[in-house]
Amino acid sequence: MHHLIGVFAAWHCVCCPVRIRISLRFYHRGFHALHRLLHLLGRVIQLCERYLSRRSGRLRIFLCCGNHGLDPLCRLFNLLIRRVHHMVRYLWINPHTSVPPAQPYPHLLPQRVHARATMNSFSYTRVHDVATAVREMVGSNGAQFIAGGTNLIDLMKENVARPRRLIDITRLPFHTIEDTADGGLRLGALVTNADTAYHEQVEKRYPLLAKAILAGASAQLRNMATNGGNLLQRTRCYYFYDTATPCNKREPGTGCSALDGFNRMHAILGTSDQCIATHPSDMCVALAALEAVVCVTGKNGDRTIPFADFHRLPGDTPQLDSNLRPDELITAIDLPAKGFAEHYMYLKVRDRQSYAFALVSVATALEMDGDIIQEARLALGGVAHKPWRDREAEALLRGKRATKEHFQQAAERVVRGTQGFGHNTFKIELAKRAVVRAFQQAAAMEPQS
Repeated sequence: MHHLIGVFAAWHCVCCPVRIRISLRFYHRGFHALHRLLHLLGRVIQLCERYLSRRSGRLRIFLCCGNHGLDPLCRLFNLLIRRVHHMVRYLWINPHTSVPPAQPYPHLLPQRVHARATMNSFSYTRVHDVATAVREMVGSNGAQFIAGGTNLIDLMKENVARPRRLIDITRLPFHTIEDTADGGLRLGALVTNADTAYHEQVEKRYPLLAKAILAGASAQLRNMATNGGNLLQRTRCYYFYDTATPCNKREPGTGCSALDGFNRMHAILGTSDQCIATHPSDMCVALAALEAVVCVTGKNGDRTIPFADFHRLPGDTPQLDSNLRPDELITAIDLPAKGFAEHYMYLKVRDRQSYAFALVSVATALEMDGDIIQEARLALGGVAHKPWRDREAEALLRGKRATKEHFQQAAERVVRGTQGFGHNTFKIELAKRAVVRAFQQAAAMEPQS
């Protein structure tokens, strides 16, 4: 009995500090008993913790240090609850059964009767030329392109994205990195993030971009993720992924749970009352600072989009992340000739050193004559629905000496108009300090720390 109490208390000690919030919604009367059982289990854990908090320090240390031994049990318990949640979420209930009055989201419940939930079905095709890819997209309702799939597959597993047709574009001729006529560099949309970061010309001429790419995800993901897909990845907002909660980005018109919820990772710039999600990419922050250009093609032919105009702020249409048309496909990303290879810095502030999204990230680039700033570039990530570029802050530094005081003035300009939502208000001061530090390191070319 004491051993069982110890296991439950240790599980509570390990999981509670990271604020694991398990959202359970039981829609069918047959699951009420299970609901009460889990509630009772939670009460037992609380009582055990209260009892053990009065025990000797040695016992408490033993319980709290048992992470490795109890980790499989914790994961198993969370998996069980997750499976129950999804099973109940997608059960088709009898239309004569009334929805309980306490049910907060009755519109999420299907209204037809099926014997059991089924796997999401979709068709798959692989294309070998651009014309066929565009034709397949135009002629298919609910189709999506897929290449590396590092984000789309996750969204499909979570039932956030449910495409009816997947169009595999990995055989299209966008796998090269080439020089452009104006002295820049063209990154093929299907070149992987890893191949881009380690490409000789990127490392030499655009080290800011290489550093930003390597600061994101993990080595395994960078080996699969493509440049085009990186631009189109969706937000990592908790509520966007939790299909049991309202989210205007996932289901327009249902509301934004993050506004009054747990919003530590959310935006402080460019927000609206419809959405406060952030764009998760590191690569895009560097591309914004470098003033890259996105090349796309669609049924109306080819066109280019300046990077500053590619992504969107949420406004009244938070479900739209970019200005890419539904039938269009990214073919390449063009980098300008100026790469700021001498004075640059990508600073990423996050909860852990690797495989974590940014609380605040800053890409800075300087062109200097001695200690005088000739040109400055500044872009922030983790603070808005798109990579945030502030040209007025950049203009404040032009012709000035590279001093901390001048960098602080630019930082104050960047955070003017910010708005915190409780849990993320700390980001305002964090952003200011990160901007100053990134500019100082870029001017002195100190390594990121």
